[in-house]
Amino acid sequence: MPIIAARRGSDRRTAASMRRSWRCSQRVRFITGYSFGSASDLADAMRRASAAHGEHEKRIGQADANWPDWYARYMVAEQAGTELPT
Repeated sequence: MPIIAARRGSDRRTAASMRRSWRCSQRVRFITGYSFGSASDLADAMRRASAAHGEHEKRIGQADANWPDWYARYMVAEQAGTELPT
């Protein structure tokens, strides 16, 4: 099995691992119509959604049990350039 190594040799991923990662990203893109360039981009989007959701919970005065739905709406609206949920 071929191995793809980073320049410093510290980050090694097999070609099969990279194909699985690519297939997963394609499924996400197919399901939502949106994708992220990297795991870091997705993590950044989740951090922005988290910060905005914290403000949302302050406004409603309680914990939001449906936070996954709120995060999803926020992240899709952010990528689409449409109005963000409050």
